[in-house]
Amino acid sequence: MHQGSAGIGGSAGEVEVQADDLRHTVNTVLGLIAEDTGQPFERVYEDSLHDRWFTASQAREYGFIDGIVDSFHQVIPERQRVGITA
Repeated sequence: MHQGSAGIGGSAGEVEVQADDLRHTVNTVLGLIAEDTGQPFERVYEDSLHDRWFTASQAREYGFIDGIVDSFHQVIPERQRVGITA
């Protein structure tokens, strides 16, 4: 996870508008992450300030994922499981 960024340039007025747009986008995305993971917005914001890598277990604990796949058998469609052993 990391904080959103964008290439901003132009006149002072254009930079201000672009910065406001970026702030809105970042706050929207962080709000969606907070809502989906169940984490407080403040924690998601703080965690996004620097690049943060998650292991599968950490991602599950944080709320990014629901589970960890341990075998191919867990993800193939039921109709294709015939003859495949775990």
